[in-house]
Amino acid sequence: MQIVIDISEDDYRKVQDGRASVSMMRKAIRNGTILPKGHGRLIDADDIDNHIIGHVDTRSCPTIIEADNAESEDKE
Repeated sequence: MQIVIDISEDDYRKVQDGRASVSMMRKAIRNGTILPKGHGRLIDADDIDNHIIGHVDTRSCPTIIEADNAESEDKE
């Protein structure tokens, strides 16, 4: 399962330093967004707009989260 969470930079630093409370982490996970199984790659839509306006190949947009290929692996 993949979950996207939104936390402040301060809370992120606390997690990295081992100072984050369990309740803070539980809240962040509870409020997170679960990504559907087998999702495609997730990219920055604003970056796509910049590529389109600049007439740059949109396939070169950086991937934020890789595609979840679990669904296709299950079929094999």
